[in-house]
Amino acid sequence: MKICHFFSPVEVGPESDLFMAQPRVYESMLTASRHATNLENSPVSELDLVAIPVESRDLSVVPGQGFIHAPTLERNLTSLGGEFTKPLPIFADLCAAALSISDADVFVYTNCDIGLQPHFYQFVCEQLRHFEAIAVNRRTIDDSEQNRHSLASCLAEVGKKHPGFDCFVMRRDFLQVADFREAVVGGNWIGRVILANVLARHKSFRVFIDEHLTFHLGDDRAWNSSTSNPIHSHNERCLVEICESALAAGCENSSAMEALVSQHVKGRALRFDGAFVNSFSTVPERLQQDPVFVTGFPRSGTTLMQLLLATQGLLTAPETHFYRILRQLNLEHSTWLNQTDAQRFVTHLESAVDLSGLKFEISGSGCGVDDLFVRTVTYLMEGQGNPSTQRWMEKTPDHVHSLFRIREDYPRVKSVYMIRNPIEAFDSWRRVASGWGGQEKSILELCQMWQASIASAKAFKRDFPNELMFVKLEDLQKTPRSVVQKVCGFLGIPFHAELLDDREEYSDIAIGRGESWKKESAGAIATKDASEFRALTEHEKRMVGIALGETMREFSFPIPEAKLDSFDAGDFIEILRSVDSIAVEPGIRNRVSGLVRAAKGRLLG
Repeated sequence: MKICHFFSPVEVGPESDLFMAQPRVYESMLTASRHATNLENSPVSELDLVAIPVESRDLSVVPGQGFIHAPTLERNLTSLGGEFTKPLPIFADLCAAALSISDADVFVYTNCDIGLQPHFYQFVCEQLRHFEAIAVNRRTIDDSEQNRHSLASCLAEVGKKHPGFDCFVMRRDFLQVADFREAVVGGNWIGRVILANVLARHKSFRVFIDEHLTFHLGDDRAWNSSTSNPIHSHNERCLVEICESALAAGCENSSAMEALVSQHVKGRALRFDGAFVNSFSTVPERLQQDPVFVTGFPRSGTTLMQLLLATQGLLTAPETHFYRILRQLNLEHSTWLNQTDAQRFVTHLESAVDLSGLKFEISGSGCGVDDLFVRTVTYLMEGQGNPSTQRWMEKTPDHVHSLFRIREDYPRVKSVYMIRNPIEAFDSWRRVASGWGGQEKSILELCQMWQASIASAKAFKRDFPNELMFVKLEDLQKTPRSVVQKVCGFLGIPFHAELLDDREEYSDIAIGRGESWKKESAGAIATKDASEFRALTEHEKRMVGIALGETMREFSFPIPEAKLDSFDAGDFIEILRSVDSIAVEPGIRNRVSGLVRAAKGRLLG
């Protein structure tokens, strides 16, 4: 995520509180910037710190390194004429300048006296997974001599929370259409002018009022002097006009707008603090953060494992296909979807899982991916319990290819990967594919899919060895109690052997409409006789052994003997091409290459 953090510096003399505050503020920005961009796996890809001056001399207070020095604004408050004599920046002009300088998707605005904690930008990225926009209220710290000269001292002091709005995180598409009128920075009401726009255009936003994220030296409220009253009145007029215009056009949070306008009409000051704002916000309910994801190659026992774990107290539901669709639409790395992508995604999601009773509300600026997932899971688990307080489980086999993304969204996730002898898995696929609309696949296409699935699981386990467990279906069929007990130990949940036979009770919950082929998982657990697997020919089984033999050996699956007389040169060439596209271990390619050479020699002989 690329972030642009813009602000308007001002050159002042020693008599001003900003004289000592600004050096600490800019030092804190550089510290937070280095922390965000140098951190391993940081969500911040790039960061522009943009200083936008009203007069050229204002840039003298901003360090040369680490900051972009923007051109001087073409106009300021004095350009509006009348009684204004102070050259304060017009906020809309600051936004326009930031948009023209940076191509970032996310913009942070702070007043020039607001310092940052080192983890500020990471926090911003995390919250933008859930909200369209956020505001952060500052902590006020003592204006002591030590704090004036030491950033470490400023960062260490917890301070007291303050209700003022002086830090906003907004998206590019919002800034391009927002209506700030000619409200200016440096006078009262400017924070509420920005907030009113957020209220008008967003359903999902949050004001953070207790977090230790930003700081302000002292609380002298210099902006509240009597000489500034004309500026306050100017900003207040802008605020009321913005609110009335938004109400007339139909805004996202009309109740908050009406309350704000009503207070001004009656001539009373409104305590428009974070708690008040959040009472009108549509905040998506979060999911409990220790989920279990069951994945694997299709027809490898994922549904059986899901039903068995459901007996142990995990909430569950039909497959969501959620992250699979993100990958399919090339949105896997997105945390926020614009309106077009969000609606496209929802269309695909609704075609993959029965969500006929769920209505997704997507605002003009789009919505968060996490919000869509929360609503999907909550709807599918409706009536079972509360996934925001109880541990829950999601089972979509193809989610194995999204485990790294899932872990970004749920850092405490645990994954169970079901693996089965590929010959039996492919045979089962062939027998049931017509029932669920599965496409006809050649045996080598199935080999590629199986190997890719295993490779994704191995890659995740290599990086996070304690967060993924391989479970062989054959072991589960032979000793279900022992295997489930081990899985429960891996997941850190109590094991209740007496409940294992109750899985049929969960089949209606976990098996969706049109998934009748999964009903067999609710029946008796038993191994199948080899004579039942007849959808694959002996020739195809031997091809599986050649293409996947090394991985099959790794998991102790029996490998069919490859008889050279049963293959022609075309078979070998096809196998070799397939194995190359699977990109598996060199040993397999060497083995097939040897078989090809032997076949050629036999043909030439």
